[in-house]
Amino acid sequence: MTHPSQTQVGPYRLLHSLGSGGMGQVFAAVHESVGNQVALKVMSPSAAADPQRVARFLQEARALSRLEHPGVVRILHFDRVEGTAYLAMEHLQGLSLRQWMQAQPRIPLESALAICGQIAATMVDVHAEDIVHRDLKPENIFLCPDSTLALGHRIKLLDFGIAKVPSGQADLLATQVHTHEATFIGTFRYMAPEQCRSAAKVDGAADVYALGVLFFELLAGRPPFDEDEPVLVIAAHQYEEPPSLKQLVPSVPAALATFISDMLEKEPAARPDMKRCRALFERAWAQELDVCPVPGLAPFTEAHAELFFGRQEESRALLQRLEEARLGSQRWVQLEGPSGVGKSSLIQAALLPGLRELPADAEPRWLIATLRPSDTPLRHLAEALSTAYVAVGTVKPLDDIEALLRSGSVALHDFVTAHTPTAYRLLLVIEPLEELFTLGSAELETVDALLAAALAAPETPLRLFTSLRSDFIHRLEQMPSLPHHLHAAARFPLLPMGDEALAQVVHGVARRARLRLSAGLAERMVQDVRSETGRLPLLGHTLQSLWTLSGGAPLTHEHYDRLGGVGGALALQAESLLKSLGEEGTKRAKWLLLALVQVGRGTADTRRPRSRRDILMAAGGDTLAEEVLYRLSGIPSGPSTPGLPGLRLVVLTGEVNPSLQRVELVHETLLHQFPPLAAWLAQERVLLERQLDLEGVANAWEQARRPREGLPTGTLLDHYRRGFDIPDPRDAPALSPRARDFLLAAERLSRQRIRIRRFLLGMAALAGLAILFYAVRAEQERQHAEANLLRLVAAADNISEDADWNLSRLAHTLELRLKMLRRLNVSLTSLPTSDKARYPVRLATIHVAHRMGDIAYYDGTLAEAESRLTEALRTIRSGLADRPSDEDLLWELALNDSKLGKVAMARGQWALAGDRLMASQQYMEEQPAEGDTAVDTRRSLAVSLSERAELEWAQGHLGNAAELFDRAISLHEMNWGPYDEALLAVVLAQRSEVAIEAGDFDVAERLIPRTVLIAERCVSVRGGEQFFRWAQGRSLVAEGGLHLRKRRLMEAVASYGKARELGRELLDGEPPNKRFALMYAHALRGSEDVSRIQGRDVEGQSFRQERCTLVNRFLEQDPEDIRFRALACENHHP
Repeated sequence: MTHPSQTQVGPYRLLHSLGSGGMGQVFAAVHESVGNQVALKVMSPSAAADPQRVARFLQEARALSRLEHPGVVRILHFDRVEGTAYLAMEHLQGLSLRQWMQAQPRIPLESALAICGQIAATMVDVHAEDIVHRDLKPENIFLCPDSTLALGHRIKLLDFGIAKVPSGQADLLATQVHTHEATFIGTFRYMAPEQCRSAAKVDGAADVYALGVLFFELLAGRPPFDEDEPVLVIAAHQYEEPPSLKQLVPSVPAALATFISDMLEKEPAARPDMKRCRALFERAWAQELDVCPVPGLAPFTEAHAELFFGRQEESRALLQRLEEARLGSQRWVQLEGPSGVGKSSLIQAALLPGLRELPADAEPRWLIATLRPSDTPLRHLAEALSTAYVAVGTVKPLDDIEALLRSGSVALHDFVTAHTPTAYRLLLVIEPLEELFTLGSAELETVDALLAAALAAPETPLRLFTSLRSDFIHRLEQMPSLPHHLHAAARFPLLPMGDEALAQVVHGVARRARLRLSAGLAERMVQDVRSETGRLPLLGHTLQSLWTLSGGAPLTHEHYDRLGGVGGALALQAESLLKSLGEEGTKRAKWLLLALVQVGRGTADTRRPRSRRDILMAAGGDTLAEEVLYRLSGIPSGPSTPGLPGLRLVVLTGEVNPSLQRVELVHETLLHQFPPLAAWLAQERVLLERQLDLEGVANAWEQARRPREGLPTGTLLDHYRRGFDIPDPRDAPALSPRARDFLLAAERLSRQRIRIRRFLLGMAALAGLAILFYAVRAEQERQHAEANLLRLVAAADNISEDADWNLSRLAHTLELRLKMLRRLNVSLTSLPTSDKARYPVRLATIHVAHRMGDIAYYDGTLAEAESRLTEALRTIRSGLADRPSDEDLLWELALNDSKLGKVAMARGQWALAGDRLMASQQYMEEQPAEGDTAVDTRRSLAVSLSERAELEWAQGHLGNAAELFDRAISLHEMNWGPYDEALLAVVLAQRSEVAIEAGDFDVAERLIPRTVLIAERCVSVRGGEQFFRWAQGRSLVAEGGLHLRKRRLMEAVASYGKARELGRELLDGEPPNKRFALMYAHALRGSEDVSRIQGRDVEGQSFRQERCTLVNRFLEQDPEDIRFRALACENHHP
């Protein structure tokens, strides 16, 4: 201490004591010459006798002199005089933080944040000068009154006496503190573990630790370790986990409590730096929800980077691949793995943060554009580019970028090349890539062309990074161009974690999130999800739920049991959530969630991001729908169930404008792990698939500017309307305005066609009456019957060659057609022999007999067909006897050979069939395809070639069959119109099946998509007409066969399923039709084979039973038809 009688130290006159410490006293003093009042710190004589203590005293002066900072007490002067040393500082008004704390009954969170925020802000600048305070504590923090601040005080840091300053600095007074390894410096309650061991080696992390202790004490009323014995506190700093701040103060936000635990980490490198502390203390915590730091079902994001645990090797390997892309020629890196394996979390929480940590001088640097494709990928690509290029000063209107991207395949390459500085590369991240084709975007081909052109360019700054579910890799074929670059991509498989690795992840995430798990709990959780898909998100959700139940306490097996285990975590909360929504709210939740699912057809169901507007419309579009959306997103809108965490099923994007927000399921795991959603999907799958079809055709209709052509009518329209024409629209998924307009337009057209159909049927009836009328007139006025006979012939030709063809394409018209043709046949055969021998009558008789033979072939028996066709043949030969070179009769003879050849082939009479079909083909090949008959000539020859190809195929001559089918295809391709296109689709399907049987899968893979597309186009143009729907079914059976042989079982299920549905509907409209029955039976047999391979024996037996019953029915109808014998079941008794 200074001598009691001492009143002068250097130029300062002492006024009175302000306090004392181990080094000396602090006085209020005044400068004798200048007159300003200061706080004068004077060393005691005993301290001044110790060179090290003097050096430490002067070190404080040196440190403070370098810090001109409003948060640090300002130094005015320091010196050594008369055996002591002094330090003159600004004289502060106020009180120490310790004094302020002792006066507070309870310190509000806002006050603690304000104080520590000011301290952290000051310490950021202190650390920037390479100074470590080493003694942050309430006694060394001074609060000065300041009414401009919410706290009412401004802080000042005091006492840098033991601060660590940079070595080698010029010593103002030729002294320097030498801190030895064993020197104990600091205040034990606030000292970091490493400072307890060696104060000489500490860095700014020690001040972070001290600030964490201080904040803990402000809120909890005690420091983390509060023993009376210093040695016990020091040991606790080094070896014990601090208690949970949230457990002591439950009102503290979980994320903030976790961050304080991070500040109190034992290892200095694990603590945040002071800049992050400043940012966290300055956050508006009062406005944030108290949520678990573990994201639960949702993937990790960049905000969770510190929580992300595991996958270190994969992260390093991926970063190395991208480093090769940044510095070298590698242009595409793709991450592949099954659903739920953690691809998105790895990208967001490990990969992207790692890419942003390039050294400041590294070139080229990354510009990162992240694209979530959704159902409008071009718009989202424009948004991603716009956001990325802001970093280099490029600001372009979003609409302009989108318009540019639509301008041509090189637009992306041109934009990136023009706007990327030479010191940068653009990394375009598309995650997940499968959304480009699962969401059925009409922009798929445009995006494909843009990406492919950018990758193919000789020089490009663009690099592509994609993630893709492994079960969707084969679907890349839907993109015409991009897959051709896949061979050059760096493909990285992300495999599921083993049990041990998963347990380590659970421990790591829990530790970083400050969730303390009882012994064995992590291992038990991992065992409970062994048989589940999406194990990582399920474990994350369970940790999140446990955190809520624990209230900050250690997580025990009892908590886990209360939760019901991993499965119970979802099921229990689902039940609670739906119960809280009520009956109407649950109904809204059902359709809202189902609207976020892309129903798979032959592939797994996936998530489908939608606009907020569409989702609200799906849920009813009222205030209750809005409330349900908030509840499903985890935003509370009412009282919650005590003891249970809130369940977050959907996430909303963060746009301020609600109209721009998008909504999606939080994770694909919900599709099969959230019991209500899984049940709703099973219950409504058929309706959702129908909605998907309807929205697709409605979109194509709108893009074609809403033409009348292509609108469905009849059975197809009924198919689309089924399920949506209910009294309460909330009992069905909501249709888009476009789809509703499509149905309304189709209904108007259908009503018009019904009127036209009635007119045609009326005309047919009138034609029948006309037949009777003219027949009677012919009998009565035979000697004057020339005109009436010609009218009879004209009516016969009109019905057999026009009306019957048109009616044959409509369901439920078979009986009427037969009645008309039989009546017409009776009228013609009842004519006198002289009239029947006349040329026009002979041709009309042949035409009618051929039509009746066709009906018998398709809807009756082969015997009846042969009888009708033989009758026609006799008439043809009689005519040729009189006119041996008549072209019409020769043409009819060729057609007759074709028809009798088909009958023989259906009986298995190969030689007879071959002779007939060859004779037909040879004649048709001789006919010139020119003039008005060119289309008919080409069509007839193509059909004849197809029939011969079927015969060769039936006999196992696959090469001959393929060659004949190829010739038929080339002829069909020369014609146009729905009927010719449908014939082409059928021949393409047959050619594909020959290729599959021959093992030539490349040909089948090339032809199948084409036949399916052509058939779909025909159906869209001609609505519900039976022939076109049969052609579509035939194409789907071929597609299913290819998928089955390639073991793409889910795709095969979808193709065969749609073909079965078409078969049922076609047979409902014309029950005895063999063509429809054969297609249906093949679809059933294919479905049966798929079920057997998948091990679904009960389902397979059901398909077999249905097939056998169907085939037996047609064998009873016509036992001669070997086509059904090949599909029959032994020992089957329906």
